[in-house]
This record gives sequence, structure tokens and C-alpha cells, in this order.
Amino acid sequence: MSCAKDIAKNITSNCDTQPVAGVEVKAWIGQRRFITPTYDVTNPSLVTGLAVETGQQLFTLTAVKQLLNPAYERIVAQNRADTFKHKFSFEGFEFESSDVENLDSLDDLVVVVEMINKVTSADGTFRIFGLTRGLYPTTDTWTANDIDGARAITMESLDGQTEKYSQNNFLVSTGATAYADTLAALVALEAVQI
Repeated sequence: MSCAKDIAKNITSNCDTQPVAGVEVKAWIGQRRFITPTYDVTNPSLVTGLAVETGQQLFTLTAVKQLLNPAYERIVAQNRADTFKHKFSFEGFEFESSDVENLDSLDDLVVVVEMINKVTSADGTFRIFGLTRGLYPTTDTWTANDIDGARAITMESLDGQTEKYSQNNFLVSTGATAYADTLAALVALEAVQI
């Protein structure tokens, strides 16, 4: 059952709107408890600002092409509002002690990805997963002779703690500089906030 607002515009899925699969090789991750979003007044799935608490930062997750994989799954219910299980998977290549401890600590995260398919308005280019409920490790495996010895990690919304929207888009401005402004806002959050 959908409790979302009514359909508000035409849907066009043709050669002009066909997306390109994949995300860029850099994503941003942070502990959800340290992140405060600002939502657009008229479109609550649109985030127009992200603030990170003093002393905290967003970390980057850089990967080989197609090894960062965000996804969602609609959870349809007959007696509840439909929600969305957010998912994010990647492969870890680092195995020094501090790297192992860092990957072992992944919990209650927010992930921001940049889509390869850039839309003209930049709305939808940067997508946020786990914003209101967080992403938690659901599988974390390593086998010496599989996937070239990489560590495979999948993070998801927990059952019963799914998200209201399939994704939150991040866009800090509109117009010709929207993409650059939004990217700059994310890069600024890579530094420890003072």
C-alpha cells in the first residue's frame, strides 16, 4: 500500500531518458548519528544540505569501476505503507590492521554516491542511501581464492527500519552550477568539521 503523494507528472522511459549504469569510483560515507540533513520544503526526498557535527567528517570510499553498488528494494505491504530497503555493496582491498579495524567498524552509515549518468539539472546525480535509518552490514565475507582475495561487504537497511523513499537526492543549488556546488559541498565535508 502506498501512502506517498499522488502521481504528479508524466513518466517517460525512452531513448532520450535511458540511464547509463553505474556510479563514479568515489563515494562518501559517514556515521548517521553525526549527520543532519536539510530537506527541500516542497520535495521531502530532496536534500539541500548536509551538516556534519563538529569533530566529525565524511570519509571517502574509492573503488575500481563498478565495485560500488547502491541499490534499493521496495517493501510492499498490504496493511502498512510501502517502504524501501536501501543496500550498498563494495569490495575491500586493504588488509593492514588499521584497515581491518576500520572495515570491521562499518555500522549505521549514510552513503552518498555520484551516478555516472549525469542529468542536466544535477537533481539525481548525487544519491543518498541510509539517510534516516542507516545502513548496517548484512554480509561481510572473505575467501582467499574468491574475487581475487577481496573482502565483499554488503550493507542494508535493517528489517523494520526501512526508508520512506527509494533514494534521497542531494542538490545544494539549481542552475548551471548545481553539479559543481553539490560536489564542492561534499568535498568540504571530507575535512574534520570545526
